[in-house]
Amino acid sequence: MVNVPKMKLTIFSRLLAGHLIFFILVTGMSAYGIVQIGRINDVTQSVLTVNNRMNDYAERLSDVIFSQVRYEKNFSFLKTRYFTISSCSSRMISTDISGK
Repeated sequence: MVNVPKMKLTIFSRLLAGHLIFFILVTGMSAYGIVQIGRINDVTQSVLTVNNRMNDYAERLSDVIFSQVRYEKNFSFLKTRYFTISSCSSRMISTDISGK
């Protein structure tokens, strides 16, 4: 058998290897944390978008309901068919809930 000399690591090389391993682990954990924060940012952005859209729909719906109540009072006061068919219906159609 051939006798292979063992390479002895100096204190400096051991410290350097330990610090490099630690640095690589910390860098990996930081990258993972940054990726997770980005994912959380995407989720909160989509929640805010949906929430703002729902608030707009709720506001439009309340406007339509108040409009119906107002025209109902006009109808009961004037007793005309004009307010129920043309004003109230066209007003409800023009405030489309899809936002288009």
